[in-house]
Amino acid sequence: MRIVLAMLVVLTAVPAHAAWEKMVGNGSITIYIDPMTMRINGGNRSVLALAAYNELLPNGARSMRGVIEYDCKGGRFRTLSFSHFAEPLAQGKLLSENDVPSEWSSVAPKTFAAEALAHVCEK
Repeated sequence: MRIVLAMLVVLTAVPAHAAWEKMVGNGSITIYIDPMTMRINGGNRSVLALAAYNELLPNGARSMRGVIEYDCKGGRFRTLSFSHFAEPLAQGKLLSENDVPSEWSSVAPKTFAAEALAHVCEK
């Protein structure tokens, strides 16, 4: 039992020590990724991301951490899972979590999402 508990502590602590790299920002939100978590599956790439909000969200969140999947060839993305936190950098009280993948969203050229897609897909 102690081994299982120790493994859970290690696994949940890993994202807190992620090597966050700024991906994109627009004044109200900055998105960081942990390049060490990048997974490539054909033309798709998934990565652990952290969103830092400059203003409090309606649910009280200051940050979001989740796994985003990018379809590099199709020019679209979706969220595989996410958690909202009360404090910056995915700290503080866990406010909500969702592990149901979202629908794919197309990426329009010259947008915030297009910058994020280009950043992840060029790695």
